[in-house]
Amino acid sequence: MKFRKMLAVTITFATLAACSSTPSPSHFSQTAQKPLSKSEQLTVNAYMSVYDQWKGVPYHFGGTSFRGVDCSAFVQIAVQNATQQALPRTTKDQ
Repeated sequence: MKFRKMLAVTITFATLAACSSTPSPSHFSQTAQKPLSKSEQLTVNAYMSVYDQWKGVPYHFGGTSFRGVDCSAFVQIAVQNATQQALPRTTKDQ
């Protein structure tokens, strides 16, 4: 359970970071990654499913629907749908 919380927090921060500017590819380093466990892969698949559902939805400040969504709402929705863990609505409270 501790791993799921840590993964949820990590993905939350990664999603929030995605709302900021993207660094140039030269900033990325190539590192070897260990294979994911079955549990980790299921979690990744759950988040990817949420992404597939919300891909292309425009940004809208304060938005919480497919008509428009802001970053904190998307994080809240993604974590809830992928892990069934409730997060507060706002970035400040998350």
